[in-house]
Amino acid sequence: MRSHQWTKAVALYQFQVRPHIRMERVAQEKLYKAIQNITNVIGEQRSLWIGLERNQTSTNLFKWLNDQNFSTSDSLSSGRGEFFNISRLILPSESGGTGSRREKSTVVVDATSEVSVYGHVRCTAKGSKRSSAFKVKGIAELGKAYRVMTFRNIGYSQIAVVAIENETLVQVVNKKDSTKNVTITLQMYETYIIEDRCDMTGTYIEAMAKIFVLAGNGAERSPQRDAGRDSFHATLTPYSQWGTKHYFFSPFKMTSWTAIKLISWENDNVTVVQWKNGTQATSSPSESRTTFETSKDLGKIESPKPILAAQFSEPKISIEQEETAGALSMFLISSLSQFTRKYTVFPVFDIDYVDHEATYYINVVLPLDGRTTDLYVNNKTSGWQFVGNYSDGSTVVRHQLLPGANLLENRGRFNITAVVSASQLKRCYTFALS
Repeated sequence: MRSHQWTKAVALYQFQVRPHIRMERVAQEKLYKAIQNITNVIGEQRSLWIGLERNQTSTNLFKWLNDQNFSTSDSLSSGRGEFFNISRLILPSESGGTGSRREKSTVVVDATSEVSVYGHVRCTAKGSKRSSAFKVKGIAELGKAYRVMTFRNIGYSQIAVVAIENETLVQVVNKKDSTKNVTITLQMYETYIIEDRCDMTGTYIEAMAKIFVLAGNGAERSPQRDAGRDSFHATLTPYSQWGTKHYFFSPFKMTSWTAIKLISWENDNVTVVQWKNGTQATSSPSESRTTFETSKDLGKIESPKPILAAQFSEPKISIEQEETAGALSMFLISSLSQFTRKYTVFPVFDIDYVDHEATYYINVVLPLDGRTTDLYVNNKTSGWQFVGNYSDGSTVVRHQLLPGANLLENRGRFNITAVVSASQLKRCYTFALS
């Protein structure tokens, strides 16, 4: 019998919005193969999306680790994906205070073929319409050394660290406040969660073995708003995979506020940010983390040494509308050495709500020799919209999407980077494709 090469990914659902006390049942408009078919949640909907990348059938195994023995399996067909609802009754963790804790609430995905895995946390309680989506890294993509990237204005910064092996020694070092330093030993798939009312950007996390790190904020808004909040999270990139050149752009059709945050490993790097109109900004070599707030949508980042770059954006729903009710998103900006694969299936999580219709896009950076006629979205090349271009001739284009499983195929001899976005009045999300 032929043995299978298994791939594995770890999905986290530790960061949840503290719900308004209201019982709701998850809508049945989409087909969810729910774990235990439990759909009764308190103000929140959590889902995991898994897509098969290649032309083969994959059997996927899900393990729920929360001091209970539970697993379920299902199979995917080629080029397709499925949404799996994960009940709050299965993963009960929620945010709402400062401090740290250990948990066994990690979802592990095993597959016999290469798959893409994405997580989505959506708060559906009245008055709190938050949404966060992120790409889940496979174990082969993880590392041992990280610096935290997040954003904090009025909310709680959040970090979750998951061990992949038993007896994994982890050090958390905050060079600005040594009272927050921690050394801890984690067992396989055990999670260590930190929440704090400070910006934990720049915190060092290093381990003796590979670890999975997720960071973000559970309830935040931009500094220019005095109402509304949204959640956002991203799976962090280990230091070994940082890059030196990045392009940034607005992931939404219109943006009212953007912050670009940069992190170097040490205080010995000078990073230059240049916008399309010629405006330029330089980071200080005496500070290893830098934030640029901007209303300009297109630019590039160059550094002699590797950096981690992230973009935090507030969408604008219409030209007439002055406010967005606090919707805010986060994604890690892919370096030019981190390309989106030639063939990838990915989800668009539905965030429509009553009278607040959402818009969904895939945004792509094309090199000078790139052509949209080689880019297929759900087997079609039509529908691409021009967004802007860079001084080297690279171009940003976008294509509108619908909720559900989607397929991006690059049939050209060039490489691209791609970002998916969703926005409506009170919530939004963004994530980069790998």
